[in-house]
Amino acid sequence: MSTQSMKKYNRLMEKAEELFFTMGYKRVTIDEIAAAAGISKMTIYKYFPSKEDLLIEVLIQISERALKPITEKIDEIVSPAEKIEYIFSLGTNAARTIPVVLYRDILETPRVVEKLQDYKKNHMLSIWNKILQEGIDQGEIRPFDIEFMSHFLSDMAVHLDWTKLLSNSFYLNEEKGIGWLVENIYDFFKYGLLGKKNDKE
Repeated sequence: MSTQSMKKYNRLMEKAEELFFTMGYKRVTIDEIAAAAGISKMTIYKYFPSKEDLLIEVLIQISERALKPITEKIDEIVSPAEKIEYIFSLGTNAARTIPVVLYRDILETPRVVEKLQDYKKNHMLSIWNKILQEGIDQGEIRPFDIEFMSHFLSDMAVHLDWTKLLSNSFYLNEEKGIGWLVENIYDFFKYGLLGKKNDKE
C-alpha cells in the first residue's frame, strides 16, 4: 500500500470509529463516513466489501489496542492473582469506552459478533492457560481443570448472552453504562457469593 493510500486508510479508520462511537452502527451511512474521511465512497469499497466489514475491522483494531497492554505487561506482574485482577480491570475499563448505542447495534449484527468473539478467544486462550498454570503452581489458585477454565474465562467475555442482558432495562443502565454491568459480572466471578474481597488467605 502506497503512502498516500495508507494515509487515506488510516483517516478512514479514524473517522469510521469516531462516527460509530457517536452515532452507533445502524445510523451511520457509508456516504457519511466517506465525507468525514474526505474520501470517495468507492475508495471505502476498495478496502471493505461492506459497512459491516468496516465495522468488524474497526472493532478488531480497538480490541488490539485493548489487548496490547496485556501482552506487553502481563509478564511484569509477579503474582498470578494480580495478573487476573489486571485483566479484569482492563476488560472493565474497555467496556466503559463503548457507548450503549453501539453495543446494541453490534449485538443485533450476528456476523460482527461472531468475528469479534473468534478474535478475542484466539488471543486470550493462551494467556489464561499460562496464568492459571502459574497460579496453581504457586499455590495462589486452587487446583482445577486448567483447559476447561481457560476456555470458560475466554468464553465468559465473548459468549455471554449479552443480547438478553442488554434487552433488560435494569442491566442496560444508560447512566451507569456497560462498564457497570461488566464490573459487576467480574466482581461476582472473582469473589462469588460468599467470598471476601479483603480476604488475603
